[in-house]
Amino acid sequence: MIETTWGKIKQRARFSTRIDPRIVDIQHSWWFPEEIPDDPILYRAFESNANMLTTDRDEYCDPPTGAMRLSPYLCKVYPAKKYY
Repeated sequence: MIETTWGKIKQRARFSTRIDPRIVDIQHSWWFPEEIPDDPILYRAFESNANMLTTDRDEYCDPPTGAMRLSPYLCKVYPAKKYY
């Protein structure tokens, strides 16, 4: 699990010697192809979508465009509970 002040998602972790171990590089476009494609499930995409870790509050958005700033966020990383 990757958790910020605004939300949490589930992605698979992999360690690398190419980046500092205190940094998490979150992948975009994750989804679960084995799940239901229809609304509201949508392949459970919102359980793994990196956008769920951000906010759209004005103070965090670019004033001219309203877009999210691509800046780092503090987060927690911990094992997800297994579901059987």
